[in-house]
Amino acid sequence: MPRYPETQALLEQAVRHVLSEQDKLLKRLDVAELNDILLSLNQLAIDTTNALAEGFNPGFSTCRLTKEALRIENRIDDISESLWTPIVVSVSAIYERIEESLKRHPGKRGLVADVRALYHNLRIGLLEQMIGARMLMLNSDLGDENERIWQQFLERQLGANFRVLRGGQIRDHEGKAQSQQIDLIVVPSDALVFAPGDSEGGKVHVLIDQVIAAIEITSNLTVEKLKQDWRKLQSLPRFDDLENDIAHLKGHPWPLCFILAAHSDSDEDLKKGWRELCEEGLTQVVPQIVLSLDTGYLYSGARRWPSPRFPSNYVEADQVHVETDIYAGLGLGWLIAQLQGRLVAIKRLALGSITRFSNLLNEAMLREGVPPTYSRRFNETTLQPSDIAGVLSWGGTTYYAHNRLLAVDPIV
Repeated sequence: MPRYPETQALLEQAVRHVLSEQDKLLKRLDVAELNDILLSLNQLAIDTTNALAEGFNPGFSTCRLTKEALRIENRIDDISESLWTPIVVSVSAIYERIEESLKRHPGKRGLVADVRALYHNLRIGLLEQMIGARMLMLNSDLGDENERIWQQFLERQLGANFRVLRGGQIRDHEGKAQSQQIDLIVVPSDALVFAPGDSEGGKVHVLIDQVIAAIEITSNLTVEKLKQDWRKLQSLPRFDDLENDIAHLKGHPWPLCFILAAHSDSDEDLKKGWRELCEEGLTQVVPQIVLSLDTGYLYSGARRWPSPRFPSNYVEADQVHVETDIYAGLGLGWLIAQLQGRLVAIKRLALGSITRFSNLLNEAMLREGVPPTYSRRFNETTLQPSDIAGVLSWGGTTYYAHNRLLAVDPIV
């Protein structure tokens, strides 16, 4: 299966990179000598945009764009040599990376790419559903539809061992409940649930020891809405008998809590809002994942198994990390993994399958060692001189006289 989501993301980045390289040339004093190059870069950006707009099919290839980028670089090197000045522009590397992204690699590498593509496509599909729901004029209707979309998604992904309840209250055995109803409540299929109206799909009351997860759903997650939902989750009743009933989950949050949205403020704004809530001391209940379909997902050092391995030095609730772009869809994978993992842990079943799936998600999160735009055309050209007995220095500083000539200034 070609990795079309990654290809699309790389093509989008290629457009931005080509325009950035063009901007570098426009700021040069000898820009008048580079008019043909500027026009060629502009055409390359247009051709890349057209490739994006046309979409992908099994025969899709960017070889033509790669050849075009290589011709531009060769022409730049000619001009650089004639003017005897370096012109540091590289555009072919990302197109070569795009060609690589279209190949189906066998073995583990291909499986990891397929997992990343799968959850990317699931994310886009969910986002399109929620955008379509905005045709509903009443906020109450929109809210109901968004909850239904997420409910149906979770039911499909989780299977028959779960029930996803839409709207209700979570209570402890003393009758205490949170002040407002929870949008979605995930319980085991055999959970004891009270349905006061005794109707299919009606509101429910669930005892805290029956709850796997409490989930808040919103169409647009602003920082203010994040704070509102976060505070709402703080009022969840406690499961005081957790250590007696399920001793091996001591120290783990109960229930799991998630905030899910279609759109949101920027990831940096959400991170800032998250930290502000922690500074206020609202850390009794910390969401395991805050997920926005159009942005990405956030998690912190307060996460618990199964959860992302990185960054391993994040151990506090206010140490929050965000994943975006092609990796954003993996938040859905972690959402499913955490729900499945909690059920397996409750029923004291073997944990191996969840651990292996988590390892796969962790590998899918790994990024390349260098950015897609990295090119070997111009390597680091500065060598640090070394001391000799603290008196003399030896070594050299290298630089490009022009694109095809590397020069060295010796230091003695």
